[in-house]
Amino acid sequence: MRRLAACLLASALTGLATGSAPAQEPVSRADVGVAQRTTAGEFPGTWAYASRDEQFALWFRERAGRIEMRVGFASTFNSEAFETDWLGDAQYDFGSTGKGTVSIRLSETSTDGLRGTWDWRLVTADTTRSQKGTFTIYRALDGRSLVVDFAEWEWRVTDERGERKAAPKRALQFTKVSKRLALWDELPF
Repeated sequence: MRRLAACLLASALTGLATGSAPAQEPVSRADVGVAQRTTAGEFPGTWAYASRDEQFALWFRERAGRIEMRVGFASTFNSEAFETDWLGDAQYDFGSTGKGTVSIRLSETSTDGLRGTWDWRLVTADTTRSQKGTFTIYRALDGRSLVVDFAEWEWRVTDERGERKAAPKRALQFTKVSKRLALWDELPF
């Protein structure tokens, strides 16, 4: 067994030293896959997403046979935060001069998937930032994961240096944290 391990190690090191290892293309964010759709589970309840930069919560309820959604956001490196109402609208203050507006609309709802639009704008004394896009929301894996997959998404900033924009592939994977509508302070952030 030791002999086999030594041979494999020598083979690997020889391949690296001679440059015969296959060249790998760098992986771009667009190449990262998202979880597969499932019909397991249900939307109503509270879902959470956290990364190094941001925290999101999605609250879903069913009213008159239609799924409704609220969105909560908090930055992890500044005081920017908002919670939408059940129509998907929010307005908030940021710092001493900033005004933010959010409009997240569900255009199609079913028990297995949702579609909608995302429009988020922040205006301060010297900067304007906007995010716009269209998205699909679906449950994934065992039904306790949820994917918000942006078919189109554009980020744009305008300040004294001019306008900068990007349109990377964006998808967020949430975890169901409660079957009820939990408070933000109850979320596992």
